Amino acid sequence: MTTQPNGNAQQVLTSPSLKLQRDKLKQYQKKVRLWSLVEICAHYFLMQIQVVLDREHEIAKAHLANGQKERAVIALRRRKYQQGLLLKTDSELETLEQLVCVSFKFLETC
Repeated sequence: MTTQPNGNAQQVLTSPSLKLQRDKLKQYQKKVRLWSLVEICAHYFLMQIQVVLDREHEIAKAHLANGQKERAVIALRRRKYQQGLLLKTDSELETLEQLVCVSFKFLETC
């Protein structure tokens, strides 16, 4: 069915059930976009931290090979700090996901 630009589209949407379906579809599209954005950001951030973890491990190995134990320990401490950030970020991401779920449930009830 094609609609004319002279207002037929408005006449088609006069049914309350069609309007409700349209609104629900728009809410779902917003939800999918938000989740995709959160997942992309989280994945990128986790990849960056993993690169830092790998780099610190390689630095520690290189210092041990050169006999610089103190520097190797410092590199491993930095690596442990980055791992802590990773765990903290993961828990914050879970909290954010829960908040997004709650907010969308609230929007659906309105």
